[in-house]
Amino acid sequence: MKTRMLLLGVAIIPWFSVPLMGKQSFKRFFPMSLFMGILIIGETLLAHKYCWWKIHKRPHKKVVGEIPLIIGPYIVGSLWMLKLGYGNILRFSFLNLSTHLFIVYKVMKWFKKIRYWTLVNMNSFQFLSLFVIEAFILYIGQFLYDKMRGIKS
Repeated sequence: MKTRMLLLGVAIIPWFSVPLMGKQSFKRFFPMSLFMGILIIGETLLAHKYCWWKIHKRPHKKVVGEIPLIIGPYIVGSLWMLKLGYGNILRFSFLNLSTHLFIVYKVMKWFKKIRYWTLVNMNSFQFLSLFVIEAFILYIGQFLYDKMRGIKS
C-alpha cells in the first residue's frame, strides 16, 4: 500500500506545476509531450522484451512499473523542457543533458538502493544516450508540429 501511494504521488505531484507554465504554452507543447509519453510506453515494451532494466515495484499487477514515471515526471518534464528551451537549441540541449545526467547518475542510484529500478542489459551511458535521442525526437517533433500548424518558434 505504501508503494502504491508513493507511485501515485510520483504520477500526480508534477502536474501541480503545470498551471505555472501558462495555458498557451500548455496547449502548444502538450500534444508533442503526450506523443513522447506514448512513444516511451512503446520503448518500455522493448525494454521488457530485451531486459534493458528491471522494475521491482509496480502500482498494480497489470500495470508496468514505468507508468507513474511516464505520466508524471516524463510528460510534465517534457512540457517544461519545451517551455524553457524550445527555440534555442543550445539552451534546450543544456537543460536536457543536465537533467538527464542527474537522473541517470543520481536518481537511478537511489532507485537501485530502494529496489525500484535496476539497469540490467544496459549501462548508464547507454541509458543516457537513450534520453538524448528522446530529447532530439521531442525537439524535432515540436518543430514539425509547429511548422504544420504555422507557428513560428
